[in-house]
Amino acid sequence: MTKVQKIFVLILFFLPFISFSQGDTRPVREKKEKEQFEIRERLYWGSGVSLYLDKSNFMVDISPQLGYKFYEKFSGGIQVLYTYQSLVYRNKKYDLSIYGGGIFARYVILDWLFVQAEYDILSVPNYNSNNLYPRRISDEKMAGVGFKNGDKDFSYFVNILYNYNPGINSPYYGYAIPIVYRAGFNVNF
Repeated sequence: MTKVQKIFVLILFFLPFISFSQGDTRPVREKKEKEQFEIRERLYWGSGVSLYLDKSNFMVDISPQLGYKFYEKFSGGIQVLYTYQSLVYRNKKYDLSIYGGGIFARYVILDWLFVQAEYDILSVPNYNSNNLYPRRISDEKMAGVGFKNGDKDFSYFVNILYNYNPGINSPYYGYAIPIVYRAGFNVNF
């Protein structure tokens, strides 16, 4: 057998394995692409901003968020929260940073109206500190309504949330009514 014949026999021998190993991957590839497309369609992102002003207190909050639509009207997600607070207490001015994260759930009632519940864990300054523990953890349980305007691609919203149990370390503790106002935008919500 010549060298060319040996190569030809090897090619003939391995050709069925090569052709079967290639197979038709289109259905698998199409399924993966469809799943990825579906996930992208279900994800939405945005940010909320809140502002609170009174005669002795100034607070601004930013909260970027990422959500996932479990069903057409029900979604949930995570958010990062940062708050800068400047307040005057007993004729002394304090500048504070509050940060943390949280989870939220939304249910769309009408195209322009939704309810939201959220649970946040915040790292707050220890207001009763003797500097042994300069920061404390405050968990916030809030729920309320939201109003949105815009289309599915881009919308802006306003939330009015009630803090159900502000503890002594809560940044909302001591307000006559512990209500948090947020405005922001969402993409794909």
